[in-house]
Amino acid sequence: MDNEVSWVFEITLNPGAVDDFKSLAKEQVDANYSSEPGTLNFQLFITGDDTRVHYCERFVDSAAAMFHVARFGETFAARLLELATVTRFEIYGNPSDELKDALVDLSPTYLSPVAGFTALRDEVGSVSAKRLV
Repeated sequence: MDNEVSWVFEITLNPGAVDDFKSLAKEQVDANYSSEPGTLNFQLFITGDDTRVHYCERFVDSAAAMFHVARFGETFAARLLELATVTRFEIYGNPSDELKDALVDLSPTYLSPVAGFTALRDEVGSVSAKRLV
């Protein structure tokens, strides 16, 4: 069984907050890239009208996600919540009870794996694939 955990975390930016948010987002990316080896994916996407943002995150397992959540809480959560409101949080995979407890205040929706695979393609087109279920 695959231990990876991923999520989409959606926020709605407060009016006039987009520039401050983009600065914070760059800081988050830099910090996560250099300090979180268990984070496989950390991407942020913004709507064309600069009002909603999706955080798309993927972790090797629940322990790596817990490490990320703890760092986020200590370093970025208060600043982000000054700029935006959480509007949706969907978690994919089989998160541990500890991770679920840590995220309970965000009222996430949990989605369990049914079928699929992950494929990694290198620059010459070779594929390395892993079945999810």
